[in-house]
Amino acid sequence: MYNLNLATLFGTLLGVLGWLWINANSSRRTVIATPPTREIGEELALLVSRLESDNKTLSRTSQEQATTIHNLRADFGKREADLLASQVKQAVLRRMNCELNVDIIAHKSQHKDLQDTIDKRDSKIQVYRLLQAMLQDTIEKRDTDILVLQTRQTVLQQKLQAISREADELRETLQLKCASHAQDPCPLSEAALATQNAALQQENDQLRRALYDKESLLSDGIAAACDQAEAARAERRSLSRLIQLSKLAVTWLQEQLDVRDDTIFSLRAALGDATDRLRAEKMTRDEMVDDTYERFLALEKVNDELHDMILARTAESEELEALLAEGEEDNTRLREALLDARLDLSPTSASMQCIDDFVLNDGDNRRADYVACLQSNRALEKCECGLRCFGSDGGGELRVQY
Repeated sequence: MYNLNLATLFGTLLGVLGWLWINANSSRRTVIATPPTREIGEELALLVSRLESDNKTLSRTSQEQATTIHNLRADFGKREADLLASQVKQAVLRRMNCELNVDIIAHKSQHKDLQDTIDKRDSKIQVYRLLQAMLQDTIEKRDTDILVLQTRQTVLQQKLQAISREADELRETLQLKCASHAQDPCPLSEAALATQNAALQQENDQLRRALYDKESLLSDGIAAACDQAEAARAERRSLSRLIQLSKLAVTWLQEQLDVRDDTIFSLRAALGDATDRLRAEKMTRDEMVDDTYERFLALEKVNDELHDMILARTAESEELEALLAEGEEDNTRLREALLDARLDLSPTSASMQCIDDFVLNDGDNRRADYVACLQSNRALEKCECGLRCFGSDGGGELRVQY
């Protein structure tokens, strides 16, 4: 739009200057060849004012474009800062996710160690229970042996009592025989009695020795049985103590196992809560990372659009600056042409009055038509725009007819 206005004004100015140059070099001396200097000066002044106004408009537009570019660059810098902050936030979130993964791995390792400890405790408890069962079997066997020994001791005591009764019977029989011999003299001779007495004495000695041997055997058997019973009782007491100790150990292990179970349950609950919390935090962090990444993409898109806008505004600003420079050059040339026209041309009252009447009657648009008519027809007989110009050869009068 500005280019079109500048081109129109510049073309008009060049036309006027061309017309002035043609009339200055013309050999024909007529009043009509002398241009209406005042109106031309007004036209030039009007053109200069329009150009200055356009230059001011272009300058103001250029300043606005520069301000817009500055604001866009500031916004672009802010977007880059936000982008950098989002990248830093993403890095922090990634580091926190790594730490959470490390904590989860540590909790899993601790849980595995606790499970291994529980398995070892279970194995020890099974071993202690097996030992307790073996000790119980041994105690039952020892109880059976003690019962057998007690039975044998009872049998031996019964046999000893029977032998004692037989010995008492033999003593009584011997005493009775001795008493009967003492009361009734033996019809036998002394030699026969001595022989019989020796035989009886020998038999008595044999019986005594047999009784003594049997008593010794019984005493030894009873002592051995008592020793075996005492050893069995001692072994039973030791086994009972071992069983009690094993029961205490099993109870202690069961208590420790219960404590470990409670600890493992609490640790599992804490681990589950921590895992859920960590998963929730991880999901939240992932959502934040996704949101930050989406914002990052949006910021990149906006930054690209801002960069494109900055480039476009920079190009427009450069074009406006070029147009402003061209307008200033045109303005300078117009001022120089206006100065030359004011110095070289002398206005006539008739032409000025004619142009004034023409402008007052037909408006500003007819002035351009008249100027174009003067430019296009040197003889001023008939213009292409429809104006017919008549002039006298010396009267200084100019009449315009449409």
